[in-house]
Amino acid sequence: MARLSVVQPRLGSALLWLLLAAAVGLMLLTLVLQTGCRYLLRMESQIAAEAAALAAAQALWDDCRLLNHPAAIHHLVRQARTDAVGFAPRNWVGARPFRLVANDSNHWAGNVVVGTLAWPDRVFQVAKGADDPTEPRNLSINAVRVQVWDGKGPLTGGSLASLAAAATAYLDQDVIGFRPLGRAAAPIMPMALCSDATGRSPESWEHQVEQRHGPDRVRFRRHARGWVAEPGPDGLHEMTVRLALAAVEDRLTEPPNACWLWFERTDLANLGRQIRHGVTAADLAAYNSELVLPDEGSVRVACAWVGPAYDSEELSYLRECLFDLARDGTGRVWPLCRQEPSLSETVTLVGFVAARIAAVETTEDALVMTLQPCTLSSGCAVTDAARRQAGRIRPNPYVCRIRLVE
Repeated sequence: MARLSVVQPRLGSALLWLLLAAAVGLMLLTLVLQTGCRYLLRMESQIAAEAAALAAAQALWDDCRLLNHPAAIHHLVRQARTDAVGFAPRNWVGARPFRLVANDSNHWAGNVVVGTLAWPDRVFQVAKGADDPTEPRNLSINAVRVQVWDGKGPLTGGSLASLAAAATAYLDQDVIGFRPLGRAAAPIMPMALCSDATGRSPESWEHQVEQRHGPDRVRFRRHARGWVAEPGPDGLHEMTVRLALAAVEDRLTEPPNACWLWFERTDLANLGRQIRHGVTAADLAAYNSELVLPDEGSVRVACAWVGPAYDSEELSYLRECLFDLARDGTGRVWPLCRQEPSLSETVTLVGFVAARIAAVETTEDALVMTLQPCTLSSGCAVTDAARRQAGRIRPNPYVCRIRLVE
């Protein structure tokens, strides 16, 4: 009689495969975790590098840049390095503060590198002689690159492949207008200053400020809450602005060289709000919620060349709004307009400048302000590099938009 044999299971063989599968799974899990950690570290490094680059670029955009002197730019470059190095530890990478080395020699592989960048080509050129306060080529410095390396970088014998993060911030000065974002206001004053590109008109911005025929009696000093005006020259010449008052426009001692801009739904209360806080998209509803110069380079806006009467409550209110702005030393964007042969109800805007109010006073026939030019960066600025390349605009020395291009 045949016997049936029972095959016993080989438990040892199954256990071996189970252990092998567990080891492989553990290796894969470790690889995934390491890859994820490396990706997270690179992302944290990139964010920290971008923040440091923006801080450094903001330091490059300062009022002393208007002096157009290599020593002033050298000072700004040093300040940009200081701000980048000082701001970096506010961001953490891998549970440690992000740290940079200033790179005073401006070596191309250093952590903080200054140079020039032409938009929209995005080609960054390292500045030669950035540590020399007499180097005239420093006047063109308009970008900061922050870069960090994984382990050894080129400065310590490593390779280019070890680049962990890099960010370049650029001063985009091809400004053609402003587009308020959401409910936030654009820093535009509801006033236009007379402009003459030739500088021949003594009442124009170009004659008084850019050709330096205006007085130089005020300087602004930065303090914790803003800027404060002090007597004394600083190399930046002021513009004397005159706004005519009602009932005396026929006997003005001097012609007005500025006008009020009447945007959509503008009344006295809205005008005061625009002076204090800027212009919103709702204020510009009649202009597609933006104030941008078209391709032909000018736009017509409703205006008023004559303001309230000398002893009126309306003038007192507007003057108080201007005083508030002057006390803080807050910079504002001031549209430039063509000088009209007659005081019409519309005016042609042709450009934008930035200035602080240094003084406000009233006479029997005019509201008189002293403006000092300044630099101002705004995220709502609209730029167009194509117009600059075509020669229709020049880089704006007063207003820019700071962009990340890497």
